[in-house]
This record gives sequence, C-alpha cells and structure tokens, in this order.
Amino acid sequence: MIVLAAVLSASPAWAQELRSIDETMQGINDDLHVSAYTSVRCAGLFDGILAYGGQNLPAELVEQYRNASTTLVIGTTIIRAYQTHDRGLPAKDFEVEFRNSDAEAVRFRDIYSSRLQNNYDITGQMLESDTLAKADLALCGEIVPRIERIVAREMGQAAE
Repeated sequence: MIVLAAVLSASPAWAQELRSIDETMQGINDDLHVSAYTSVRCAGLFDGILAYGGQNLPAELVEQYRNASTTLVIGTTIIRAYQTHDRGLPAKDFEVEFRNSDAEAVRFRDIYSSRLQNNYDITGQMLESDTLAKADLALCGEIVPRIERIVAREMGQAAE
C-alpha cells in the first residue's frame, strides 16, 4: 500500500486518471457533496486553464475565469458548512474551510494545467482535442451561475 501511494504521488499530475466531472458525480449519492465536489473541481479547471494558457486568452476571459474560480471556492465553503449542519456536526470554521477548499482547487488546478500542457505537447492544442476537459468546461459554465446565486443569497443573509 505504501509503495502504491509513493508511485502515485511521484507520477506527474496529467498521468493520473481523471474522470469527467459528470461521470464522477454519478457515483455520489449526497447532493451537497456533489455540489461541493463539482464547485471546487470547476474552480480548479478555471485556474488550470489560466495557469497553463492564461497569457494567450483575452483579458475579459481571464477576469471571468478568475472571478468564477473565487466564487466557486466560496460556494464550496458554504456548501460544506451546510453539509456539516445537516449532519448535526459542530459548525466549521469558515476561514479554515475556505483554506481547505482553496487548497483542493489548487490540486485540481495542477492536474488540469499538467493535462493541458500534455495535450499541447502531443497535439499542438491546449483544450480543443481534449473531450474530457471540454465537457468539464461546458458543465462548469452551467454550474457557475448556480453557485453565484448561492453565494449571493448567503452574502445577503450575512449582511442582514
């Protein structure tokens, strides 16, 4: 077991098997967990695109992806707080949970960034030939407005 863990951690991130977000969500029975996982993974995808190819993207798209990523990490934090509450567990420290969610997004950023670099090295295209990343990006485009509404609602309640 220790040897397997060492081999996996030594492998480049792009070499690790990455299932599509949609496929991964199919195996999760908890709606809040699905939402948190999807949200943080999308944050990582947007950050991964920016980390690898952001310098080649229009400034408006870079800003859009940065804002979406931040909102998604905040949304993940909120969703995980609800998970804790719904399970009757002690309340989580939002600052700690935000740092945890952000760290998880960074791990996904690294996986996607390496994947995009590998795609470019093999095909000469960062994203266009990667059906998994393209499907994930399309799904994330649908997820962002939902998480934005959650964040806006929670921020509005916090301000009251």
